[in-house]
Amino acid sequence: MTSISPPVPPSRPLRALAIDDDAQARERIAGALLAAGIGCDGFADGRRALVAAARQPYDIVVCARESACFDGAAVLAELRRLPQTRVLPVILTTRVADRAGLRAAMNLGADDVLAKPLDPAELVEAVRARLARAEALGDCLRARQEADREALLDMFPHELNTPLNTLVGFAEVLATTPLDAAERQEAMTAVADSAERLRRLSARFLVATRLREGQKLFRNDTVDTRALVRLARDAATRHGAACRAPDKPGAACYFTSPDGLRAILDELLDNAMKFRHQHAEVVVGEDAAGLSIEVRDDGPGLSPERLSRHRLFDQFDRQRHEQQGSGLGLFIARRVAEQTGIKFPAQPTSTAQTSGARIVLRLDKTT
Repeated sequence: MTSISPPVPPSRPLRALAIDDDAQARERIAGALLAAGIGCDGFADGRRALVAAARQPYDIVVCARESACFDGAAVLAELRRLPQTRVLPVILTTRVADRAGLRAAMNLGADDVLAKPLDPAELVEAVRARLARAEALGDCLRARQEADREALLDMFPHELNTPLNTLVGFAEVLATTPLDAAERQEAMTAVADSAERLRRLSARFLVATRLREGQKLFRNDTVDTRALVRLARDAATRHGAACRAPDKPGAACYFTSPDGLRAILDELLDNAMKFRHQHAEVVVGEDAAGLSIEVRDDGPGLSPERLSRHRLFDQFDRQRHEQQGSGLGLFIARRVAEQTGIKFPAQPTSTAQTSGARIVLRLDKTT
């Protein structure tokens, strides 16, 4: 399990990590940055630099793409993998200064690319721009995490209310009311069911809290269409919903997490089965761009306004419905979708003629 934390404006002096097997290039980078008030540690070996990056905080990395001692692309990939450096700004330097070479370097996942030999003023300008952007993104992420925290605190009493009231109510009946054997068994079953709902609710809130903190709970992998269709069918069967899917799915591949998709479908189908009037189903479709997995029900429906803000992720009006529980499920589903590369648009279908909710998941084919 890994965690992605927003960059925090440092109270310590800014520090850069320079990785280049050319000693003169490292000295040029360090000199330019020191003159701009930014400390710099230099390494000729990519592996040693990665060890340093994992052990101490840096604010930015300047790494050579071409080197006789290391593969700049591999270093960048490892920086993106490590929890400590996942969101760290990385500038690649390259000897291939033509348009195709610069584009190739950017496609590796760098935040910026500079051509060698480095111009000190250009380097400092690029570093300052990347640092400013990292700080702005960190501010946005911290604001979102705070909004998520408030949303979860707002959801908690509503989600807790129904199973807790049932548990307390039947416990009082058992304690104060004479019951025959059948009535006692019914009350005890209700107590056990409510206790299990509370246990599941606690586990789901723990998942939601970890997602809010940016923890990476699911690992993406290459998955073919057949496996995804089978997963959707299994999820529908598990929840007692209908499923319509291609009998002979294509052979396309997708980069996503089967466990993450399963978690999303479980949350959506739990809501669909809870709020349906009579019918809930999963509809799987293919097109040239990829795969769609739609969860439908004929319940109260989802308004665009409720879908536009996660703290209003409710499939019901709390003034008109007693049931609780869709807000947390949609919160979890959307956050998991963000981690697993699944697009999560929601298309409400409530009209004068029809009612219900439609949540359409989209997965794009890998190229």
